[in-house]
Amino acid sequence: MKKKIWITISIFALLGLWAIVYIPYNLKEYNYYYATHMKHRRYQYTFLPALRISKLPPEYLPEFYIEYFKKKDIQNNTLTKQNVIRKGDYLEIRPSFISYATSKKNFNNDDVVGLAVPDSTGTIIPYDRKDLGKGLLQVLDDTQTELKRNSKKPLINLQKIYNWYFNWLYQKKF
Repeated sequence: MKKKIWITISIFALLGLWAIVYIPYNLKEYNYYYATHMKHRRYQYTFLPALRISKLPPEYLPEFYIEYFKKKDIQNNTLTKQNVIRKGDYLEIRPSFISYATSKKNFNNDDVVGLAVPDSTGTIIPYDRKDLGKGLLQVLDDTQTELKRNSKKPLINLQKIYNWYFNWLYQKKF
């Protein structure tokens, strides 16, 4: 009888240890899948906060150049793309801002045509939406859709835990 109890306790302890290790791994590994599959409002781009959490694999957005930066506790992905709306134009997407210029040269000279600073949840405020225009907002919608389509699906789906964590982290209800 004692042997069965010890075996049962050992199995539950191993399962508990596995859950403690696997859940954070799963949430980080499939970060972009969860971010793009969560319920969100119009003009909220949930992939923007996700760019702060983990490295974006290049195969998720093959049309973008992706630069990953990590130093101590700071990590960031920068997405850049040329020929977005017109030939030669330049778009840069970071978790904290989105900027657009008619050319890369103009971008390097700080001659930016469109600029938006999304809030911590990835929502673009109305003033910034006007500045970006419908064309760039459509590009952001398309980027989120492509990321949703190309991101790896987890074997064990923890979407509810991700949604809870996101809502707790940003103290908002969606």
